[in-house]
Amino acid sequence: MDLTYTAEEEAFRATVRQWIRGNAPKATAPRDAETARAWQRRLYQAGYLGAGWPQEYGGIDLAPMQQAILNEELARANAPGVINSMAIWWVGPAIIKYGIEEQKRRFLPKILTAEEIWATGYSEPGAGSDMAAAKTRAIRDGDDYVVTGQKIWTTIAHLSDWYFVLVRTSTEGKKWAGLSMLLIDFKSPGIEVRPIRQITGDCEFNEVFLNDVRVPVSNRLGAEGQGWEIVTSALINERSGIAGSIRADQVLERLVSLARCRRLTADPIWRQRLSDLAIKAHITRSSGLRAMSRRAARSRAISS
Repeated sequence: MDLTYTAEEEAFRATVRQWIRGNAPKATAPRDAETARAWQRRLYQAGYLGAGWPQEYGGIDLAPMQQAILNEELARANAPGVINSMAIWWVGPAIIKYGIEEQKRRFLPKILTAEEIWATGYSEPGAGSDMAAAKTRAIRDGDDYVVTGQKIWTTIAHLSDWYFVLVRTSTEGKKWAGLSMLLIDFKSPGIEVRPIRQITGDCEFNEVFLNDVRVPVSNRLGAEGQGWEIVTSALINERSGIAGSIRADQVLERLVSLARCRRLTADPIWRQRLSDLAIKAHITRSSGLRAMSRRAARSRAISS
């Protein structure tokens, strides 16, 4: 396992770092949806968005280590996240893999440019993270499905244009066998979005109620009963690297500073708590580096 960066990788890091300094929104900039869309478009136009997507669908040619370095530098600079992140990591790759050509042409270009924002509908009340227990029904009626049910903890549903939704089209067989994936326009009659207000006052999550929502059969992704395969395949597409560990280090640094201000660092119990967090942050970073190293080694082996 090699945990060092090559000269070319460090040069790429320097280029990315300079670009972020000149282009990332200022800390005082508004954090509204339009500003977020503009930031995503700026990343895309610079060639820093869509790594892992085929170039014919707007993807960019970044090596795995370059992608990891880009994510690392964005996290280090506290740059805003990408508003269409779920579509870029999950929805887009799923459409690329399972969609028909018409769906690819219709949806993929507008994901990368943030022209259309996507939310994902997996969790339901009473089911939590058990996606196979989904009860939202989609009943075939001619050229449409009629969808009825409720989703919960849907991130940015109140800002989204389209919904990537796991629905039940059959109750026969094992519980994951009757699931299908639909692409639903949020403007469809019968959809109600209720924001869930958090303790911070923000409303990142939402409840989504679907009451006899008619969805064209042409908006089904893949075959009936293929929903479980599609959603589990999509969720594999997470970002790699140590961006998460950098954010953990930043939070830990703020916690230590706060503890010093409150004169808690002399307390052995608090010192132990902070030490435990520091150890976990170090483990997270080491695990990320190991994953990056293995992925880079596989990539080099394939290319050679």
